[in-house]
Amino acid sequence: MEYRIEEVRTTAGLTALRGEWTDLLNRSVFQSPFLTYEWFVHWWTHFSDDHDLCIFVARTGQGRAVVILPLMEAQLKIWGLRFRALLSPTNHHSNFFCYLLETDQSPALVALWSHIAMLKRRWDTVLLQEIPASDDIELFVKAAAQNGIQSRVWNRGRSAYIDFSSGWDPFWKARTSKFRANLRNRRRRLERLGSVSCRTVTDCDHAETAVVTALEIEARGWKGAAGSAMTSHPQVEQFYLRLAAIAARQGWLRLSFLNVDGRDIAFDYSVQYGDDLYCLKIGYDPEFKAFSPGQLLAHEVLKRCTESGVKTYEFLGEMSVQKGDWTSTSRAINWFYFYHPGVRSRFHRLVKFGLVPWIKRIQQRQG
Repeated sequence: MEYRIEEVRTTAGLTALRGEWTDLLNRSVFQSPFLTYEWFVHWWTHFSDDHDLCIFVARTGQGRAVVILPLMEAQLKIWGLRFRALLSPTNHHSNFFCYLLETDQSPALVALWSHIAMLKRRWDTVLLQEIPASDDIELFVKAAAQNGIQSRVWNRGRSAYIDFSSGWDPFWKARTSKFRANLRNRRRRLERLGSVSCRTVTDCDHAETAVVTALEIEARGWKGAAGSAMTSHPQVEQFYLRLAAIAARQGWLRLSFLNVDGRDIAFDYSVQYGDDLYCLKIGYDPEFKAFSPGQLLAHEVLKRCTESGVKTYEFLGEMSVQKGDWTSTSRAINWFYFYHPGVRSRFHRLVKFGLVPWIKRIQQRQG
């Protein structure tokens, strides 16, 4: 099959792509809210900075879009050296990223890479960040190799998740007896302060008020003191404030609170896409730390997942002791670097995957 590749480089072009983007995602191998048109535009509005838009679209001879790869032109620095990059539109708030690929259209990836390879004067590396481990991503790597493009992988870490296929009772019983007993004890102690309940906000009318409450709770905790709370950075604060309204309109918003005696003391800011729930942010009021309010809320949220038909709960972010209380299951999150045979491209690969690791090993040996 013949494919033609086009580039979308303007806001008007992005707007015109909306319907095709949504239709392709519905047919795509990969599914998540972070691949939707709405999420991309929202992220781009807040975090694109001065980067130039560069979306590659592969179409069949009949004009149907079968691959969409959103990228941006950027510069990467290693030890003061600048390299040109075609970079995934990702940062700490992106969670997962991947291209959109219609099922059974993997040959289009070869055509896509053929086009990108011809643009080597515009890039020294193509970097895709925050890619969940999957057999399907290997199709992209193989398509690059067929066009003389080498790749390297850097493991960013692992992301925990829960598979609820067995239902709530087997899942809960699989937690350690000590953990279950501690949680029951803390719940009883918290109930001495007043009535304990859990509520979940999903609608547009209450989304803004709810997310403001969540921001205030987080700012009172250790993240506020460390300068990593959502309110610590106006750009980030606006991103999550406005995201709540978008998520509510799309039917994704699941913003849950643990409440004691009329006071919200913990939150779980999640979005549901299909049968999967993605936890974007969590936090609790440090005044109630002794009661483990975050874990008590997690218990309520996770139990409701099984009752509402949610199949997977994605914790997102790095593994932690608290997440480990709920699951030992995680998936690798990788960054993929791609290189053409040019001098600057080969030099970046040498520095990134040769010289830098070598120096780090020397430093570790020296203590």
